[in-house]
Amino acid sequence: MCIFAYALDPAEEDNLYLGVLLVVVLVLCSGVFSYLQEAKSEAISMDCFKRMVPQQATVIRCGGRRQARWTASSWWSATWRR
Repeated sequence: MCIFAYALDPAEEDNLYLGVLLVVVLVLCSGVFSYLQEAKSEAISMDCFKRMVPQQATVIRCGGRRQARWTASSWWSATWRR
């Protein structure tokens, strides 16, 4: 409304400054809140994904099967699927 008031009466520059300030504050606040919501949503989904991944796997190393943590498995280990 401040910008419309400035358009009606350009002699009062206070309306223009206030209008621009309000638009900048609105854009910055909505951007910050969007970022915070996205970060929180991503953290929740990553925690759920980490709980879905099995902590151990049966791998074939040196011709034999053994249990290994998922962090210890590598591209040269063949994974045994049940």
